[in-house]
Order: sequence, then structure tokens, then C-alpha cells
Amino acid sequence: LARPSNALNEEVAKILRDCGMASTPSDVRNVIASLGVRGVGLSSLLTMGHTQSLGAMGFSLAFKTLTEWERRAADAEIRCVVPMDAVFPLIDILGEGARAVDDQRRADLLLVTSRLTDGDTCSIELHPVEVKMRSGDKTSFPARASQLLADPKDQLNATKRVLEKLANNMADEGGKLALVNAALATLIEAAFSLRPGRQPGQVHLE
Repeated sequence: LARPSNALNEEVAKILRDCGMASTPSDVRNVIASLGVRGVGLSSLLTMGHTQSLGAMGFSLAFKTLTEWERRAADAEIRCVVPMDAVFPLIDILGEGARAVDDQRRADLLLVTSRLTDGDTCSIELHPVEVKMRSGDKTSFPARASQLLADPKDQLNATKRVLEKLANNMADEGGKLALVNAALATLIEAAFSLRPGRQPGQVHLE
């Protein structure tokens, strides 16, 4: 367990002000609390390559942006936005053979879509998201072709390779290995549990 430092609170307040947003102590607490609800730890904020305060704001705004995507799930579908650090050990195991042992690159978030199809079978879609935050006192966000975005693209590509290997491994095994199936079930269960709220009818669907 970790408690946000006064320095983190002050820096988050500064970034809120720089971005022209409300920056009262209550606003700062809401930003940090919203991350805790989603399963983002303080250590995860440092993996963005920025300070904790920029990381906190980046994750918070990303979750707010993607909330509408979650809500637009179809009747037989559940959508989740999951911090990658919370589930990557499972993904890494299921995607065995995709990366070098010392390669720690990975995206920040994972979009998980679970959908019931004909015959009560379930399809699962996994999509990586990389988060980058710039405060209002910086220059404009880099263009898509900018070299400044080369590292974020590498993070996404590294995660994509692991997810593709995961899908191939699951297809090759054909559901024959109980422990592999259990690991995948744990991944989906974790995604469900890290949602801050459920839509009507989704408890039964889970």
C-alpha cells in the first residue's frame, strides 16, 4: 500500500491549473482516487516516462475519455479498460515466446471486449493503448510522424506482439490445457473486477 505524497498532490494541482482546469484539494483527490478505483498504483505512474503527476493526469484523462467506449457495449457484450500493469503477468504467461526475457516494454492500458456469440460461445478482443500526457505549459503535442512518438509506438508494437502470440497459443492448444484456460479466465475476471461500475444486466452476463 502507498499513500500519495504532498509533492504529488501539489504537482497534480499545478498541472490542473496549467491545463485550465479546477485545481482545488478536492479536485486533486478525485484525480488520484479515480486511479485507485481503476487499479492504477503509484509505481505504474512512473512507467509512463514522465513524473508521477503527469502520469496521474494522463491516466485519469485516458480513463475519462474511454468511459464512453465502455458504456457503448452491446447487449451481449462487456467492455473494460484495464491498467496493463495489473494484468501483464498473466498476458506474458499466455503469450509465451513473444518477447525476450529482458524486454519490459508494454503499453499502459488494455481494452478488453468480451462478447457472447451464437451458441453461447464467447469471443474476446484485446487492444493495447499507450498514454502520453502533455501539460498546458509545454509545446503542442508531437505530430504522428514525430520521432518523439517512436518510443510509444515501440511500446504498442511490443504489446501487440505478445497479444498476437497469446491468441496463437490459445488457438494451438484448443482449450486442452486446464491451467492455460484458468489463466485466461483469471485475466477476464480481473478486467471485470477493475471496472468502477456495472451497467444494468451485466452482472448476469458476466
